[in-house]
Amino acid sequence: MRGYATVGRKSWGSRSWVNGAKSGRVKRMRLGRDVLHEDSAGVTRAGLGLRKPLGWDARGGKVIDVRLTPYRPDWADQFADESARLRGVFGFSVIALEHFGSTAIPGMMAKPVIDMLAVVDLSQLGAGWIAELTQLGYEDAGEWGISGRRLFRKGGEERSHHLHVYPAGHEAIRRHLVLRDFLLSHPHEVRAYSAFKQDLASRYADTSDYSPAKKPYVQRLEQRALAWAERRERE
Repeated sequence: MRGYATVGRKSWGSRSWVNGAKSGRVKRMRLGRDVLHEDSAGVTRAGLGLRKPLGWDARGGKVIDVRLTPYRPDWADQFADESARLRGVFGFSVIALEHFGSTAIPGMMAKPVIDMLAVVDLSQLGAGWIAELTQLGYEDAGEWGISGRRLFRKGGEERSHHLHVYPAGHEAIRRHLVLRDFLLSHPHEVRAYSAFKQDLASRYADTSDYSPAKKPYVQRLEQRALAWAERRERE
């Protein structure tokens, strides 16, 4: 998709979500500048070096082992098969379904989880779409750190798919797709990013540590990608 979805942004509605999880599953309390999370394992303080609840990260998400694997051509086929099912859910509301993230980049080391981006027209979205995704095996994770997004996860602890649903015009759509296109055009960036991820995976066993350690690198990579896209648009 080359327009990166410019239709006006709308709200998902009034349903309440807390830090990417359903209200009630994780409680949040503020003490000064620190956020405390309370779940069945008790209260822990995020970011202060105190013990995380076993099996859960600081945001209340299930910890998943890091499973880096070499690129597999069948990831593209998995996306095509799943996107056909998703079009049956979204119907005429879907503007675009895109394969992005590391499994969309030949030569990239990746966790074997297919990241899919659905751009939808909320005015055309039917009332039962979340229930239909649940029937396909997806878990609704709410916004999960990005305001306006709706994240769905499939596969449980053996995670297989992430579905990122955005209303048309959301600013994150461009960022995701520009980064993908930048990597497709820059094999040396793919090699460098793969080596960086392999190094992190050798030091961190699960995503609760691996993902935060990866974030600064990804942010710098996104900045290079956006600068590249802006140069191309001026040509």
